[in-house]
Amino acid sequence: MKNLKKIIVFGLLVCLALSMIACSGSSDNGVVGEWSLVQADGTVADGGYMKFNDDGTAEFKYATDSEAEALTYKVDGDNVIVTRKGQDVTFVLKGDTMEVDGVVNLKRK
Repeated sequence: MKNLKKIIVFGLLVCLALSMIACSGSSDNGVVGEWSLVQADGTVADGGYMKFNDDGTAEFKYATDSEAEALTYKVDGDNVIVTRKGQDVTFVLKGDTMEVDGVVNLKRK
C-alpha cells in the first residue's frame, strides 16, 4: 500500500511537471501585450496603441477615432521588427519602452 501511494504521488508530480513545461511556451518574448503610442512631445496619444499578440500578429490604432490596422512582427534580440503595409520598422526594446532612432515611440501600458 505504501508503494502504491509513492507511485501515485510520483505520477502526479510528473503530470504537474509536464503541464508546466507545456504551458511555458515561447509566447513571452518581452513584447506581448498592449503598448501606448508616445507622441513627439513625450505625451501619450489619446486612444493610440499597439497590441502585440503571441502569434506574431499585432494591432495598431493611432487614436480613439481611428480604425485598428492589422500588422505582423518578429523579435530578434532587442529588436522588434514590425511589418506594416509591406514596410518594416525596427523598434529597439528598452525595458518598458520601444524606440525608433533613439526616440521613444511606445510605452508599455
